[in-house]
Parts: sequence; structure tokens; C-alpha cells
Amino acid sequence: MSRLVKCACGKLVKFGGGPSNPPGRCPTCGRPVSTPLATAGPPNSHQLSGTSWRTSPPPAAPAFSNGLLPAHAGAPVSPPVPPPREKLVESQAVKRNTPWVAVGGLGVVATAVIGFLAIIAFKPPVGPTVVTPVLEAPPVVAIQRDPSPPAARQPTREIVSRCEASVAKIEGKIGRGTGFVAAPGVIATNCHVINEELLVNLKVTFPSATKAAAGPFSVHLLYKDAPRDLVLLKIETTLRPLELAGRDAFQRGEDVITIGNPRGLGGQIELENAVGRGVLSTETSFLGQRWYQLSMSVNPGNSGGPVIDTQGRVVGIVTLKANHEEGHGYCIPVDALATALEKIDGITARQRLQIDRRHTAQSVFQFYRGMAEKFTTASFLLIAALEAKEGQVEAKKVAGQYMEMHREIKQFEATLKGDYATAFRQVVDDPETDDQARQDLEALRRLVDRMSDSLEHVKGVGLEAFKRKHRVAFDEFEPLVDRLCASLDVPPKS
Repeated sequence: MSRLVKCACGKLVKFGGGPSNPPGRCPTCGRPVSTPLATAGPPNSHQLSGTSWRTSPPPAAPAFSNGLLPAHAGAPVSPPVPPPREKLVESQAVKRNTPWVAVGGLGVVATAVIGFLAIIAFKPPVGPTVVTPVLEAPPVVAIQRDPSPPAARQPTREIVSRCEASVAKIEGKIGRGTGFVAAPGVIATNCHVINEELLVNLKVTFPSATKAAAGPFSVHLLYKDAPRDLVLLKIETTLRPLELAGRDAFQRGEDVITIGNPRGLGGQIELENAVGRGVLSTETSFLGQRWYQLSMSVNPGNSGGPVIDTQGRVVGIVTLKANHEEGHGYCIPVDALATALEKIDGITARQRLQIDRRHTAQSVFQFYRGMAEKFTTASFLLIAALEAKEGQVEAKKVAGQYMEMHREIKQFEATLKGDYATAFRQVVDDPETDDQARQDLEALRRLVDRMSDSLEHVKGVGLEAFKRKHRVAFDEFEPLVDRLCASLDVPPKS
């Protein structure tokens, strides 16, 4: 079979092992030709003989229309490929450094080789990637993390069944509300649920828990943030904490439920762990705080209860309702609760005692402030009733309102006066009580006693004298309240 031999002058001379094609001389330069030219091998297999290696690669050669690179006579040959080094990178066929050499022959084999070379010159390799070694550091491979599939929505019945045992009813002598186990032995609720309550009067029960775990439990105060309307209480319970959602829990339109202890039928009945349904409507800010607005009905007694999403996680704490708008409530975002739980980590017994004392002083102040406000309202109603003409419908209406307020005052005094008189004495005798706060608390209590006495003896002093006493008491009341709000860190009433 004949082969092509490259002469030193660059011409290709037919050379073969037969009498018709003996070794001979180059017809161009006359030099003897005896070295066969090997066919080009696969990438990186340099097998050319009789040619010296160059130390630098040849310039890139243009491709012919048949996909082959030309084998120029005397063209420099690429250097041998160095041994594999540290990193493998992809090599495109059109960027190879080794020029392909066309090997002659008119047979079927040559045609197949030419076709194969044309394919790989114009098309990227199919199948295993062709790689060449280069000296580079290993690449940093980005790990692709498959997003976690969204948690499946759970039926309301299953969520309630799993969560209701850890929802608490919180009762005092002034009001009631809801709470829930937010961490082991820790109850979350609203400030306004316990603001005026003495801790010794608070009772925590779990209506849906087993009898052994239902309570009642006494409480200690761990954390109180009045502007945020958030309180954490310590109780001795083994009930499981509810799962908290992440800090970015808000999802507009998310279905949510509440579990709470509101009153029904205008306060005539008490509902235990009643379930409500609605949606997270929007995020908003007021009173210097961020809130989630709920499109659902919340009522007094729901305060402090959990707002739970469709995966059974707490996303907020019920706290407010719009007075004149139905289905319009608000809750504290769960991230505020998560922050509060972090702050109580490692709290000492002494710190807890100081928080209890502070709350007692605040509760005493708020109780006497509330009594002074009730006396002021009753005095206005009484003056209006006495100044109205007899027999008028308006006079009868105002007189009825005064009598209702008077009964409420008497009920408060009968129920709470003894408890708060004892707590008042503890606060003013406590050496850690601020001197100005002590003096203002004593002045506020004397003012309340004068208001009560004046209201009981209005007939003996006459209407005009009663009105003068009322104005003096009101003028004294306002600056006292302002100073006590500042010294005891109690938000003023809006």
C-alpha cells in the first residue's frame, strides 16, 4: 500500500513497499526520500518523524471548507503536550493546538477519516468531554441546593388538636386574657392583660390540657415591654411549647387561626379556647411599633393568644381590635417574641425579683389612677344630672349613668381596696423605690380618698362647692399622673 512521504523541501512524495513504487528521489529537489510520513493521530498523540520539535506553538491556521486544517509544506509542528497536571478543563475541538495533517489515499478508509475529521472540526464533541491538562488551582464548585418543598397545609382541626393544650387562660381580679407556652415553663401574653393586676392575684389555667396539667399555676414575671405590649411569665409546667415561625413569617393572605378565651353575649358568658379563623392582611406601624393586621374578629379575652398559620406555627400574638370596625384586629409579629425570649436567657433570681417589684409599683399606680378616673367621670355625670331640669329625658339618662358608675366604684373598692392597700404599703416602704415616685404615689392615694369622700357627701356641701372641689382635684391629678408615668416607666393613656 503506497504512502505519502514528506521531503525536506516540503513536497509530498508517493512512497510504497512494492516494485511499482520503490524508494527514490524527490522529483523537485532531487534529494533521496526514504522516511514515511505517519498519519495524524487523535488529539495530543504527536507521532511525526524526521521533524524537530519547536519550543513555541505555531500561529493558528484557518480551517478549510471541508473542516480540515491545511498541512503547509515546511509548517512548524506543535510541541509535545506536557504530562497531565493539577486541573482538568474543557477543551473545544476548534481550539486545539495541534494541527491536523491530511493523509492521502483514495480508498474508503481515507474517506472515512476525512469525514470524521470534518465532523469534529465543526461540531462540539458528543459524549465524554475532551480535556487537556493545565496548571491551575482546582475550581470552587458551587453547590446547588434544592429548595425545600413547602410544608403541607394542615387542617384546622389537626392544628387545634395539637396546639390547644398549650393555650392558657389568664385571670385576675380586674380582667382576663389568653396566653400560650412559648418556651419551656414560659407563658407569653400581653402587657395590658396584667397591667393593673397584682401578681399574687393572677391565676393561669390550661382549659384543654389534662386535669393533672391544667393548673391553676401561680406566676412570676420574667419580661415586660409595655410599648410592645408583651409580657413573659414563668410558671411550673411541663406542657409542650408551641412552635414559633421564622422572623420573616408574614405572608400576605396566609390563612391563620386564633385560640383564645373571650367573653360572649356582651360579657354574659365566658368562652374557653374558642377558635377563630381569618387571614394575615397587611403589615403596618403605629404607636411606634410594627404590627400584623388580621382580617378576623378578635374580642376582649382574646388578647395574648396565639395567631397560628397553616403549618401550626405561631406567627403573632393577638393584642388589639378596632373599636368601631368589625373583623379588624392586630397582632404582635413573632420576631418580637423571639427577641424577648433571647433576652430572658440566663436571667438571675435577683433580676426576676426586681422585675416583680417594679411591676407591683406600676400596678399600684395604675389602680389608683384608674380609681381617680372613675371618680372624675362619676363627678361629671353627677354635676350634669343635678344641673338638668327635673322630668327631662336627658336628666334621667345621665342620672342612670351616674348610678351605674357609682356601683362600679363600690364594687372595685370592695374587691380590690384591701389588696392594693397592702401592695401600696409594700411599695412605699421598699428602700429601692424612688423618693419622688414614693411621694407622688402617696399624694395620688390621698387625692383618691378626697374624691371618694366628696362624692359621698355632695348633698352636704352643695352643688357649687362640689364643683369647685372637683376642679381642684382634677388640676392636681394631671401633673401627678405625668410624673408617675415618667418615673415608673408606664406609657401614658392615649
